[in-house]
Amino acid sequence: MDSFITFRTAIFNTPSGTMDNTNTSRTAANETACARFFNTPELLDLLTSSLKLVDLTMLVRTNRKLYNSCTPALYKDLRISSHLGQEQTILASLPCLAALGRNAHHVRTLRVGPVELAYMYNCMLAFETVRSLLADKPTTTPPRPLWPPPADHHSRNVVPLALMTNLRRLVLTGVVSSDTHEDEALGGSVYRLPSASDPQTVVAQFCWLIHLNPRLTHLESDYDHILDLPGGRLFANAVAGLSQLSSLRIALYRRRRFQHPVCQDIFYSCRPSLRSFTVTFDEAYSWSDGFKRGDFASDTEWMVESRRQEPLTKLEELQLWDLETLASTSDILAILAHCPNIKKLGFPSLSSRCNHNLIGEFIGLKCSKVRKLSSGVGCAETIVKGPLLFQAMESLPAQTLEDIFFYGSYAASAGQIFTHAILQHSTTMRSIFIEWEGPMERVSIVPILEECINLQDLQIFCHSRRGPWIGYFTTLSDLLERPWNVPKLADFRIGISGCEFPDYPGKQPYRSRPIPIVLSEVERAHFGQLEELYRRIGKLKDLKALDLYTVAISPNGGADQDVIDEVRYFGQLHHKAGGAETGLPDLQHFLEDIAIQNGGSGPFLGR
Repeated sequence: MDSFITFRTAIFNTPSGTMDNTNTSRTAANETACARFFNTPELLDLLTSSLKLVDLTMLVRTNRKLYNSCTPALYKDLRISSHLGQEQTILASLPCLAALGRNAHHVRTLRVGPVELAYMYNCMLAFETVRSLLADKPTTTPPRPLWPPPADHHSRNVVPLALMTNLRRLVLTGVVSSDTHEDEALGGSVYRLPSASDPQTVVAQFCWLIHLNPRLTHLESDYDHILDLPGGRLFANAVAGLSQLSSLRIALYRRRRFQHPVCQDIFYSCRPSLRSFTVTFDEAYSWSDGFKRGDFASDTEWMVESRRQEPLTKLEELQLWDLETLASTSDILAILAHCPNIKKLGFPSLSSRCNHNLIGEFIGLKCSKVRKLSSGVGCAETIVKGPLLFQAMESLPAQTLEDIFFYGSYAASAGQIFTHAILQHSTTMRSIFIEWEGPMERVSIVPILEECINLQDLQIFCHSRRGPWIGYFTTLSDLLERPWNVPKLADFRIGISGCEFPDYPGKQPYRSRPIPIVLSEVERAHFGQLEELYRRIGKLKDLKALDLYTVAISPNGGADQDVIDEVRYFGQLHHKAGGAETGLPDLQHFLEDIAIQNGGSGPFLGR
């Protein structure tokens, strides 16, 4: 605040708390510099974008010239959403509403919740009614179509609000957890109207706002109930009218059976200007009985309308929707055929009924510019069951992929995953994230550590979150078989077997022997391997996160749960507990030269 007062005093020679008149005498030099500064849009944007909202409000109140110059910046970005229970004073105050009406044409970005959308919709309908009664000539506003819902039966005052027709970015927020009370979820505000509780009405209101702003470039909706069949068709029609749209992001509730045809309709409605099409997934939530029903009576038949025939040549990011149930191989190939220049491609789920090999080969042939590839991302329950990701990796041109994410499983052997598919992109690979949902299986990652010289993120998970242990693991001897060549590695997570305490049947455990503990040759060799592992980790100067899992394998080949629960081996090796008393070596000093950071219980998360 003091810096702002100093800035205003220096520029205008005006003490804080006074209103300066633009005709006040100044030196010619100061007047020229001030006028030149505030008459240059680039400099004015630079100034207003660096100020906090409270400082910008003070600047607007300085004098009439600054009011006219800086008011557009004050209303450029509006966040009006009470879905988290916080009432928005801009709609609860008549003076604020009047100011918003005078400056609605300055709003470029609007983030609005369903409660606020319903109230603003009614206010804009009131404005249209008044204007139609007073207008002597036609307006330039797009004519109101027949499908928008009627105004609410008003239980409180609704103030006419000018239409917002210059939006560039529009976001409808409405994600609330399932245990949120309905009154809290819908704001419990003084401006709440009944239509805010009806999902179909909210969707129609949102689509009308889209209809009013044909120059939108970014459109986003976290309001899941857009995707019943009538709402999906209405939304697709609205998207079809956005000739400048570059980014479209939709949040879905995954279990809707009609998700695929609706998303198809929206996708084929997008104009060639689109650069990013993303579908995200949220857990199920409930606001009212109407939301719990999910499917509406009209959800019986669906015919996708392909409004666009030409490919989306500017599209660089495509995150697809749930393809587990209704999608066929031909549907997926038809979508990919519209995306020849895609760089980031994601499949949330894909049924084993689809031809994974054919789809993977098609990606390599027709979408050869892909740099980031993911399958299974965002899935909480269904996963990719097939080799789609790795088939696509093998089909893409060599040394092109930079980032892969895999969450799923399939029946094939895991050995090929870490050989040809990944090593085909060894020099360009930056990030590898694999969470295998099949039985525990051993893989070799030493080729990755040896050849992926630009690798920054290597995460291969094994876990028991939903019962038995599943996932991939490697062995201590495999890790040390060949030298590492990953100097840029910053995040390293892997399960390792062969690290258990070297106990042998019929022989007294070394930690139970009398002090001083004397280790055998086999035991010294075992701890020597662990020392070498820590020494190699300590040489990774860019390492920020490290997570090593101890994996013990039973004679039948599965995970030995009892040993895993008992042995927190890497954590013990990390602490300065070495010496004759414990028999454990002090390996922490190998990590002293790297700045490991972790969001867990300490700087090093070892299990």
